[in-house]
Amino acid sequence: MTTFFREKLTCVICGSTSKHEILGSTNTYGSADLDLRPPEMHRSTMDYWVQECPFCGYVYSSIEKNVDKSNNTIPSKIYVAGWFYQSRGYLYALLDLIGVYSKFKFANSKDIIQDPIDGYLTRRFLKASLIAEEASNINAAANYALNAAWAADDTLDRASATSCRHRAASLFEELLKVNDHSSEEAISICAIMVDILRRSEQWEKAASLAETTLSQNVDPTIKSVLEFGISAASRHDAKCYTIDQALGEK
Repeated sequence: MTTFFREKLTCVICGSTSKHEILGSTNTYGSADLDLRPPEMHRSTMDYWVQECPFCGYVYSSIEKNVDKSNNTIPSKIYVAGWFYQSRGYLYALLDLIGVYSKFKFANSKDIIQDPIDGYLTRRFLKASLIAEEASNINAAANYALNAAWAADDTLDRASATSCRHRAASLFEELLKVNDHSSEEAISICAIMVDILRRSEQWEKAASLAETTLSQNVDPTIKSVLEFGISAASRHDAKCYTIDQALGEK
């Protein structure tokens, strides 16, 4: 069962208060996808995984939390000024995604999120990813980019899903640079990356990463998942599969 409640929250960036629907509880039944997207009912709660301040446009898991891992002030280059962030990458990426080009301004974030254009949730997760990246929180940036791909999958927007997966793979790769490649965390990241690369039709990269990761001391489940990834990549298969499906093929 999934439950929600409504709460007033104060934005950590601009100090404004707004009402938000909060996910209280949910459950899962079945197997996660190979990129760890959870099964139902949790997977249908994506609208509530991030919040957006309707006044300044800040997006994060909670607008009361600072995306900056040090819990200090958000870096000045993404400080809210008027209706937009002073981050050229954030601004241009958002404008490009909604099909609007302007060098200096765009409609305020509330208008963009409430517009009828398909893919609003993809845009919201992408914005969260861009904000997290500017704050040097690469782990959050990578996972939000992957969430954006899932949202695009749900609207059958294959082009946006592929683009978001390219971004997620790049950010996870950056995250691996500061991890011991033989660590459990790094191996888990690599297993997710293999699926991200395969789903975005980067066949050779997917197979190569899977083979490199298999040379490490991996547990039987991850070994099966990686071998499945190699097999699927060799067939140029970009379909979505669950962990149970990958294990069932063995």
